Amino acid sequence: MPGTRDVEFPKSWFEEAFGVQEGRYREMRSDFEAAAGLLICKPTGKMFQAGALRTPTLAELRSQLNTARQEGNGEYYNSGTLKFSNVTSDSLSLHQDPRNAGSVFQVCSLFNCLETVDGYHPEDGITHYCSQATQGSASAIACPAATFFRNYFVHTTGQGAGGRPVDLLEELSNVVQNDKNGYWTVKHGHCLPRVDGSIARTPMGCKATSFIGLWLNQRLASDPELEARAREAVQVGVHWETEVSQVAHQVCQVFCGALPVGYLKAVKANEWSTFAKVVLQAAFEATLTVASCLAARRGTRIKVFLTALGAGSLSNRVTWIAGALERALEGFCSEPLDVALVHFAGALPDFDRLEAGRRSTPRLRPVTPTPSLGLSQMRDLDEQPEEDLVAVMRTAFACHDLNGDGVLDRSEFFSMLHKVDDSFFTPHVVDILLKEADADQDGKIYYHEFVRWICQEDEEIVKRVLH
Repeated sequence: MPGTRDVEFPKSWFEEAFGVQEGRYREMRSDFEAAAGLLICKPTGKMFQAGALRTPTLAELRSQLNTARQEGNGEYYNSGTLKFSNVTSDSLSLHQDPRNAGSVFQVCSLFNCLETVDGYHPEDGITHYCSQATQGSASAIACPAATFFRNYFVHTTGQGAGGRPVDLLEELSNVVQNDKNGYWTVKHGHCLPRVDGSIARTPMGCKATSFIGLWLNQRLASDPELEARAREAVQVGVHWETEVSQVAHQVCQVFCGALPVGYLKAVKANEWSTFAKVVLQAAFEATLTVASCLAARRGTRIKVFLTALGAGSLSNRVTWIAGALERALEGFCSEPLDVALVHFAGALPDFDRLEAGRRSTPRLRPVTPTPSLGLSQMRDLDEQPEEDLVAVMRTAFACHDLNGDGVLDRSEFFSMLHKVDDSFFTPHVVDILLKEADADQDGKIYYHEFVRWICQEDEEIVKRVLH
């Protein structure tokens, strides 16, 4: 399981999170429903904000950041520059801290965005994540609904029992023509050389001067343009908004893979070096790009919690990790980000030195916590079947989203309430309700905010809004 050391969890964590014990793969897919970013446990009626999983390339995230900057309200440019520090803590505490609501958490995962322990596959479920105390598993358990979704419902089919797996190296594979050249294969989320030396060496009978004959590590090291295109093609998994277990707020999680340098004794570390560095550089840059997108959209500073990606059992060299992180920090030095590298037991000198000139962190204006749909904020669904209720809310939201952009703006929100009671819902009253419904105060009501507001609103208003 990837990741550095972290807090341990009891085997009962799954039942504590969802109210039921984890069963067989098909049974779980039958007992739960995923729709419109929500995860519903049918036996208990509990609803959770899982959020959809996106797997953008670094190039796509760069494009999203450019768009977010252009569409931002301008406050983004007045929120200061990047600050960096090393912190000692555990992943669960940081996720659950209300001061970190809306923050970005980098998660060390396999290349399928899961944390599967050796000997287990996605069809074996996620309860066993507690068997190894690593950063990846702790972060996955901290946001159980998102973890359940990635295992059981991503790509609709889930990743087990013949489902379609996530592969964060898919686009990179196309760039370097991996299918043709046979550099690596992804097995249960691990990137493994097809044969010894396929990452690093020149095959027999090929001239070293021929780029077609050069094997991956040499190709990347000798061709800066290819290296740049390869970096841009690396993907990460992003849950932009997902709820945290046992608290009433959401965070953004970014799932990043790293090469298993320490898994294969027959492959020396230097034979992975250029390839591994490209993956690490892309992962750190992608995480800070995600955070910068949120900063531009919200017009405020964003907290980012990074991990020593590739350390631990993956055995990526500390100098590679620190170098990739430093590259990202320099590239985002002007962004309004408060970046922390999280350690369970203390930072190494390679990471301590990165604080120089970046340590002073201003007092942050806390991000408004986004109330959750799960655990403490469940709605009694006994009166109506879960799937029917979700369908009704989804249909109502789409009906009131007049321009079809996936959010309700003030005019659409006003129009919706004006139809309920045009004498009572004056512009002043609508503005009050809009502030209540708009959890992150960005002027837009997303679907999960709409659902939360509906679940807390007056019964008569709810009936007229939904019907």
